[in-house]
Amino acid sequence: MWSWACLVPHPPIAVPEVGRGREKEALKTLEGFGALAETLEDKAPDVLVVLSPHQPYAPGVLFVCGERFEGNLESFGAPQVQLQADGATEETEEILGILRDVPVHRVDRETATLDHASLVPLWFLSRRWRSMPRLVVANPVGLELAEALALGRELRSLSGSGSWALVASGDLSHRLIPGAPAGYSPSGRIFDEAVLRSLETSSPAPLERLSPEVLEEAGECGLRSVLVLLGFAGGDPLKTLSYEGPFGVGYATALWTPRQEG
Repeated sequence: MWSWACLVPHPPIAVPEVGRGREKEALKTLEGFGALAETLEDKAPDVLVVLSPHQPYAPGVLFVCGERFEGNLESFGAPQVQLQADGATEETEEILGILRDVPVHRVDRETATLDHASLVPLWFLSRRWRSMPRLVVANPVGLELAEALALGRELRSLSGSGSWALVASGDLSHRLIPGAPAGYSPSGRIFDEAVLRSLETSSPAPLERLSPEVLEEAGECGLRSVLVLLGFAGGDPLKTLSYEGPFGVGYATALWTPRQEG
């Protein structure tokens, strides 16, 4: 059922129509997106679960249940960059029916918005696909850290029909350098290094050892997405494809694929 899962950043500036040349300053991220898209070119799933920290928020995990999803990058000066996809309404209900260890909320929309944290990674991936998968979209930011891990484990346990995949979208620290969007903090580098160790070891332990003060000071939006992916992987190897922080924001790309039998 599960074909793959990945962690992706979501910088609009990486899209050439937005970056207008500045996307080349995030070359490692572009290479990470390129490697991801190439690897998954023939693996477009039937159902794609997208976790975005910029969808509507509620304590717990909030599922945006849409018959249709659409969005563009107009607010970043590129209205021509746009995507549309059908919502996987039956599969969303299937997921909601199996979640036991996390608080769940939902909003229902006939047409729901693809925010930039959803649209940017989907734009890179979909250019290699013949058609867009049907989408399940949720915001995990309201979860406690243990709940985010539990969400990943529960998603992995799902055994629906067809092929499924998971896109966990999230940027790392927004405070890596002086002049960064959220200002500078030494905790930013500490946090990002812990994320990379967690991805390398497929274990949340490096992140769990960080103090609440470091997590707060890091100014991140992707911690829950990282933890969901780690819970989902369940110790299976994760391949880190790229990491950098060219604009003072950490961007990491990583991929899980099922273990090969034999």
